[in-house]
Amino acid sequence: NWIDLAGYFERIKKDGISINLASCVAPQQVRRAVIGFEDRPGTEEEIQAMTSLIAKAMEQGAVGISAAWHGGGPEYLDELIAMARTASRYGGFFGTHVGSEGFQLQEEIEKSIRVGEASGLPVHIYHLKVRGKPLWGKVSEGIQLIEEARGRGLDVTANQYPYTAMQHPWRRLFPRWIQDAPVADIVPKFRIQSFRDKVASDPEFHQYLDEHGGWEGIVASRVVNPSLKDVEGKTVAQVANMRNANPTDTCFDIVAEEGAFPFGVYHNMSEDDVRMVMAKPWVAIASDGSAINLDAPGKPHPRSFGTNVRVLGKYVRDEKVLTLEDAIRK
Repeated sequence: NWIDLAGYFERIKKDGISINLASCVAPQQVRRAVIGFEDRPGTEEEIQAMTSLIAKAMEQGAVGISAAWHGGGPEYLDELIAMARTASRYGGFFGTHVGSEGFQLQEEIEKSIRVGEASGLPVHIYHLKVRGKPLWGKVSEGIQLIEEARGRGLDVTANQYPYTAMQHPWRRLFPRWIQDAPVADIVPKFRIQSFRDKVASDPEFHQYLDEHGGWEGIVASRVVNPSLKDVEGKTVAQVANMRNANPTDTCFDIVAEEGAFPFGVYHNMSEDDVRMVMAKPWVAIASDGSAINLDAPGKPHPRSFGTNVRVLGKYVRDEKVLTLEDAIRK
């Protein structure tokens, strides 16, 4: 029941809040307000309307702009740069969830740096990491790009959470054409064999499978269907073994039986990479997790409960990756 940042802040004040809050404005939301869900470049008039909405949000108290890359060609990057330039008149920063933390990580970091250099905004990269065993160690290449940009004078920083597993819905296991489709339209098709064959033969599906840790690393962390409660907290490989089925069919069956994409935890990162990123002085610690009750359903990611104590106990006291002073600063 709000249409802008001022209305959001008023609602927060009315309901009450127990934490400090700072909010960015999201270019994707601004784009949808102007263009809707059409997958096309904005016209000159539409880009002007987008930048006007960015200016309004910054005037209402946004601390910066925060983007999750949605792909697209160079024209989409130009739109984002235009919005970032508008935001830069008010200060703030450009926060970015890069579009790929896998095979295209370096390319995506380069895009983020380009936005910062073109707009003059500081750049902050959310939960810097590389996912997928074939890419372990490649995070060093992303670090190199960031440090080169810092050497040129651009203020680039990042944050991370101190775990080797990530979390999001299973939807992102699948090719982009599935991710972009309405859930109500796409999920029932997982019962159709020809559709399943199409998904299973898509190279993008196999790339995402590798990036998410393979069937031995992909966990169903929360389901709604009571008949699926026995799969919560188990990997797809474990469920496939329980069912005497192959893992790909098991994955598709779970989606069909759930009637939605379950939430997942993915064990797909290297402990050495976590330490490498953490040791950098320009990296902060951030949980990237929601505040969850102890009796919440499912098997949630431990970052919602243990991020800071894990840093202090494991990486400061036990492994000495950081000094206590550095950990507190981060």
